[in-house]
Amino acid sequence: MPEEAGASVTQRDYDAAWMLELMAELMPCAYCRMPMNYREPKRHPTRDHIWPKAMRSTVGNRTGKLWCCQECNSRKADKTPSEWLAMLRARHETGKWPS
Repeated sequence: MPEEAGASVTQRDYDAAWMLELMAELMPCAYCRMPMNYREPKRHPTRDHIWPKAMRSTVGNRTGKLWCCQECNSRKADKTPSEWLAMLRARHETGKWPS
């Protein structure tokens, strides 16, 4: 059962958060597949909502999140899943981001 809002944070919570950050850094970006790390701003691990905010009320509970690098999260911005997938495919085929 979750603790009440405003409850004190324990050392166990800090340790778990640190472990989750390490786990995120070990995973490649879900979009570009490049390694993520906290030392490079573009490669910083972030959580991305697959569905843009404007569409979330129409897709019900399908508001999945995934780990991706800061660069991909910024490029994706508020694109729809189909728009973003088209950009990823173009990048994969050409080796560079479409303009």
